[in-house]
Amino acid sequence: MKELVRFNMTYMPINFNTTEEIYSLQTTLNDDYDKAGPQDPTTILTDQVVFWALIDGFLFLSIVSGNVLTIVAILMNRRLFSLMSNQFILSLAFSDLFVGTVLPYHMMFYIRPTMGQDFGLCIARLALLTFACTASVLNIIGIAIDRFLAIVYPLHYNKFMTKRFARSIVITSWALATSLSITPVFWNKWEENVEENKWKGKCEFGYVVVPLYVKTIYLPSCFLLFTIMWGFYIKIFTETRKHTKRMRHAENDPPDTWKSVQVLMLVIGSFTISYMPFIIILILNSLFQHYTKTTSIVYKIANSLAIANSAVNPIIYAWKNQEFKKSFGKILKCKTADGDAFELLSGLNARRNVKNSSNATTTQTTTTTTTTTTNKTNNCIEKI
Repeated sequence: MKELVRFNMTYMPINFNTTEEIYSLQTTLNDDYDKAGPQDPTTILTDQVVFWALIDGFLFLSIVSGNVLTIVAILMNRRLFSLMSNQFILSLAFSDLFVGTVLPYHMMFYIRPTMGQDFGLCIARLALLTFACTASVLNIIGIAIDRFLAIVYPLHYNKFMTKRFARSIVITSWALATSLSITPVFWNKWEENVEENKWKGKCEFGYVVVPLYVKTIYLPSCFLLFTIMWGFYIKIFTETRKHTKRMRHAENDPPDTWKSVQVLMLVIGSFTISYMPFIIILILNSLFQHYTKTTSIVYKIANSLAIANSAVNPIIYAWKNQEFKKSFGKILKCKTADGDAFELLSGLNARRNVKNSSNATTTQTTTTTTTTTTNKTNNCIEKI
């Protein structure tokens, strides 16, 4: 009996005496293919996977370190914390920090692709990233609202921008981010893809989220937020130019208001550059519903660019705001001199423990250690 066996797109004749020999050879070839092929890619470390893992790892370190530094600077510096505008920057830093903390989980889907086949793990990945990025957008709008009131209505700023109003803006921002990100958990096309055998195990926005959600909720929300953001900025920019011209005409130096507008311009500009490619990809995916390997790569690039925006804001503050720059430098010097990265924060608890332990009985060693830590922390905080 003569059969044809296929090897690398070519056929070669092989003689067999019995059908058992044919079955034996077929079984051997299948076993060899199963061993060599990625039939169960629990963990894959190709060059592409390593590349994206390195990108996400770099973004993780940049985002977390920069935003932790921003948060500590505001909380430890009384001048920074007392400014109402910095409450919005603090909220933005927390949302950007959340983006960074989600990245390791996001990275695991490149290393272990089988995670994308689990509904809960995949939806959690998309929901967490959507929540963090949407919170960043809304917090930037909060900063724009604050600067709008401060520049366009400077005489009424303190009347409008009270602590209660500022907190309501921050809380509303986080609540809207939660509602937008949690919707795909209940409204998605996971079961539809599985039933129609369209599911390829790719845990990406366009594969999982319903196109109607993207068209009617997500994209309109993005365009509305961008319109509000740029509307505030254009009004702020025009008012600042008028005010600067009046000050120059009066032979006075331009106020520091122009510097705050420059910071806002850089924040909004970098945000637009980072997020616009991702939004364009979502529009194209929702319109054409055509997914290829190239589409997946472009999606990853646009997604990484959007995530990278969370690492940019601390750089902008350090570059354009002298008070932030001084605080960053003092925090880093303090941390280097003390040799403990967490001593500054833990010192707050140490100071509180000293006050609370005044009526308690403690050993001499514990008191001495606590006092030493407290003194170091007090000196460090006074420098900041």
